[in-house]
Amino acid sequence: MPIPLPTSAHENLVSLMYQAAASPLGIIVVVSNVHDAKAMFSQARSTNGDSALRALSFIPSPYSPRTELWIVKKRQAALPPEEELDTSLPIDISP
Repeated sequence: MPIPLPTSAHENLVSLMYQAAASPLGIIVVVSNVHDAKAMFSQARSTNGDSALRALSFIPSPYSPRTELWIVKKRQAALPPEEELDTSLPIDISP
């Protein structure tokens, strides 16, 4: 059974997903644990119910697989070059 996220944490994750959906390719999120962050984003997406968010993939960065999670559009999930991702606001969701 998934652990319920606090409302503010859920809202922050959903906000990041909408930011990724609005960008040309996606965004990079700095995290303390990529595996846990991927699970949290997946849970937030499923509870949100917006079909637009289903077009996103959560991929560990090939450059920093322990600390960066890429949120990219599924058709862009072939790992675009890092410089093409929106890194203007690196967001740290580490606890």
